[in-house]
This record gives sequence, C-alpha cells and structure tokens, in this order.
Amino acid sequence: MSLPLDVDTYLRPSNYLEDEISIEVRDEFCGVVAKGDNRILRQSVVTHVSVLAFVSGTPVCRIGFNDVQIKGNEVVSRHDIIPNSTTRWIKLRDCQFNKYVDEKEFANTRSIAFVPPSAHRFELMRFRTAFAEKTLPFTLRTIATVKGAEVELQSWLVTSSGFSSNRDPLTLVPCENVMIRYPVGQTLIKNFRRESVTGEKSLKAKMNKGASFGSSSVSGTEPVMRVTLGTAKYEHAFKAVVWRINRLPDKNSASGHPHSFFFHLELGSDREVHSMFARHLDVEFDMPAASASKATVRSLSVGEKSDVKKWVSYKAHYCYQVEVELKIDQMQEMNGTQTDQPNECGQQ
Repeated sequence: MSLPLDVDTYLRPSNYLEDEISIEVRDEFCGVVAKGDNRILRQSVVTHVSVLAFVSGTPVCRIGFNDVQIKGNEVVSRHDIIPNSTTRWIKLRDCQFNKYVDEKEFANTRSIAFVPPSAHRFELMRFRTAFAEKTLPFTLRTIATVKGAEVELQSWLVTSSGFSSNRDPLTLVPCENVMIRYPVGQTLIKNFRRESVTGEKSLKAKMNKGASFGSSSVSGTEPVMRVTLGTAKYEHAFKAVVWRINRLPDKNSASGHPHSFFFHLELGSDREVHSMFARHLDVEFDMPAASASKATVRSLSVGEKSDVKKWVSYKAHYCYQVEVELKIDQMQEMNGTQTDQPNECGQQ
C-alpha cells in the first residue's frame, strides 16, 4: 500500500544557497490500561516518518533506522551518521511507503531510498512497532463511588518511576497538553450546563492546590468539581468532563508529587446513576523530543553531498483508555436485592 502525495510536479529541480533536510519521527500510541495496577492490557504503536527538504537538484536520499535486520551490517559514510544515544534495535512491521520510495532497495538493503520533493513536507513512510516501555509516563487511578443518588468520582495522577525518562531529572521529558476525559451520559448533560447572560456555559472546576478531597456538596446544589492542577469543565464537543493539564510534571512541583481530580453530584433518583459512568475514561497527551517505539534514525545521506544540514526530531502522541473502579454502597446493594423479588416474604 502506497501513501498519497498531493503534489504531482514536486520533482522540479531547485537551487539553494544552503541545502537542508529535516526528518520528523512521530509515534502514535494507542492502548487500554487496567484499573488499579495500571497494567497495559492492549497496545499498538504506529510510527510516521515525515520529510521536508530544501536541496538543490534531485539527489537520491537514504535513511537508515535501527532496524534489527541490519544490525552489524551497516555500511555508511562517516558524514552520514546521525548521533544518537539509544542502543535498542527494533523490528519494523507492516511498512507502508510513499510511491516514490524504492521498495525493491528496501527489501534488499533495508534502506529507505527516495527523491524528496522540493520545499514540500510529506509523509515518507509509516510502520508498526512494539511499545518500548513497560509502563506509561504516569499512572492514573479513578474510583467512582455510588451512595444512593449521590455520585463521587476521584482520580489520582502520579508520574511513573518505571518510565525511562522519569528516572533522571536531567533527562526528564514532560507530558504536554494532557487531557483526561470523563464521559457523561446524554441524560445528565443538563447538570453540567448553566444559564448566563451571554447564553449557556459549562460548569468549571475550582482550583485548589491544597484541597481536602472527599467532602460532599450540600443536597440539591450544583455539581462540585475540584482539581489540584490544571482546569476541568464539561466540554460538549467530547460530551465529557475534561481535565486539562498544560504540563506534567508541573514546573512548581516535584516529579513524584500526586495530583487529584474530585467530582461530586447528587442526582434526582438512583436510577440515573447507571447512565452516569462509562467503564473507561480517555487519556491523551503529547511528549516532545520523545519516542514510544525507540525508532531512531542512525544514518541519513543526500546523494554524494557532504555539506547538507540535517535535522532529526522525535515526538510521541499517546491516546489510551483507563478502566474505572466502581464502588457501590453496601446498603444500596442490600436494598436492591430486597426489591428484586417483592412477592417473596422474608423470614421473621
């Protein structure tokens, strides 16, 4: 399968005073994480390789990855070696190329040979790899407690010491644009919208770094939301309460400092509780200058040229689901078992 290219006349040669080429390696992680111990139940990593080149003429470029199939058999010029710090070798699966890549040469040498378009960014290839870590950058535990018609939900977020970049403060890579989404049932959306002079507005969380979580709201009041970091409010685009954090760990807190989200809502009837929660919540964030697959560009050549400026960047995007722990009040369960069979008489 070939990747599309939206420019047909991209091979027009150009002349530049200074030749440059940049490679972006972007990983997309998707998976499902278990409740409690945060084990990764399912995972998939797709790596996208994009190229932007400003080179004179139409030279043939070659990229060499840390492909396990060429381990110990690499033959490249010294000026084509790209410095890197990883010693890991990976297996490239289900490779898809742009139609201008020489797939026969890749099959024989495992080198990606192509003629780059002039001043045009395009996706060169994509492939699947295994997740290179045993844990995710942070752990998230969420407990939903049901007491009659009252619902409380609390999440604890802590950076994981088992993640490689978290072990050394000097190599720490922050998580950016963190977004944790708590889906809300269709019938309960009205509880998170408030009328105002300018129209409807979403209920927002109160920011309180020293908050004492677990306190209940007064009966009949609007939902209560509190966070120790970032912001939280209902967003109709996702039909969910979204907890947003710009950067994790925060600049003003230690890497292992926990952060919390608390939510309390009193419904009109306990029958509405079942439509309140989903079994999973969604987590999404970015990590700049990081790799989920450890795919690394080890060599990059531009024809016979040796004076080309070469730039290689890495980034990772994570999107996965975390299971929610549900706790139901024991008295409610007992009452439920008594009403399930109303025609039967209990023993006196």
